[in-house]
Amino acid sequence: MVRNYGRTETPRWARERRAVWARVVIGVAVLGLVYSLVRIQVVRAEEFATQARENMLRPVTVRAPRGTIYDRHGRVVAENRVAYQVQLMPAPIDSLRVKVDSLRPVLRLTDADTAAAFRRYRVSPNRPMTVLDDASLEQVARLEERRREFPDVLIHEYPKRYYPAGPAVAHLIGYVAEISRQELEMPRYADYRQGRWIGKAGLEQQYERILGGEPGLRYMEVDARGGIKRWLPESMGIPAIPGEDLHLNLDLDLQRYGAYLLQETAQSLGMERAQGAFVAIDPRTGGVLALYSNPSYDPNLFTGGIRSDIWRALTQDSTKPLLDRATGDAQPPGSTFKMSVAALALEAGVITPDWVMPIPCTGGMTYQRRYARCWTNHGQRFDLAG
Repeated sequence: MVRNYGRTETPRWARERRAVWARVVIGVAVLGLVYSLVRIQVVRAEEFATQARENMLRPVTVRAPRGTIYDRHGRVVAENRVAYQVQLMPAPIDSLRVKVDSLRPVLRLTDADTAAAFRRYRVSPNRPMTVLDDASLEQVARLEERRREFPDVLIHEYPKRYYPAGPAVAHLIGYVAEISRQELEMPRYADYRQGRWIGKAGLEQQYERILGGEPGLRYMEVDARGGIKRWLPESMGIPAIPGEDLHLNLDLDLQRYGAYLLQETAQSLGMERAQGAFVAIDPRTGGVLALYSNPSYDPNLFTGGIRSDIWRALTQDSTKPLLDRATGDAQPPGSTFKMSVAALALEAGVITPDWVMPIPCTGGMTYQRRYARCWTNHGQRFDLAG
């Protein structure tokens, strides 16, 4: 007979208790698993379905066409033209650098183009990265030919602002550009979002709420790698609301002619970069017929995102072409103001048409112990007709 020394047999009741606890643990685990499945597939089914749809769909902001600006005769002063934007879906910076490098030879991007693209993306990293804001038809065609190599590149049309008169209306009409972080903090832009384009100066800024409209939203379907599969119908998005048109008292022909005369006069005096301005006002209504400041700039430089070197040249120019000398600078009145003084004096009966100033101009005059100089010594005596 074999004896089992040093070992004791586990009592039957202990074995049964362990089996019971094992069944309890397994049962709790199964119940927990069932609860989780029910919670996922029943209780939170709609929530997860929504997340799945959002993972497949990408929203893209649609710019609203700004209202057209007309002069008093119905001629276009500011309008919209079709432009093309090349974008990449949001991704880590390193991944985007690889993609942008592969796009450089196709789009013929410069270092300034890529630097501007990453600078814009850092401001709003949750939005698509704009690689090129105003691509030419040739660039778009080259990219479409190699679409299979770049499935996650987005190309879409948008209304780009255009000013047919260019520098002749720059200070009066202003220009548009993307809203800045500082502007987003202003109360007047409380309902605006990053990426929106707004009026930055002149009438474009003054009438932003009228001209700007409301941006819309479209959705695209993407695959697991972020490649674009298709655009969803526009009816599934939010349509953009175009801005309202603006009709001015401005006479575009007079505006252009006045700018031409000012520049021609300056050149005849040997002043290539003369600083000055003029304003023409209808005396019957007070309406502004023309307003021009010299030197000027081309507002079309801003509509596709101004290059940093051009912006630097404008801001560092000693003649300050961005300054509106007609409304934003204090200038001494010229000789044209003499007509206003003479008209008031005639109306008041202080002088007559044949009146002659008794004291010839000596180059200035003293008033309350202050001597005000004229720009030169005239030294002659004239009546009002002379």
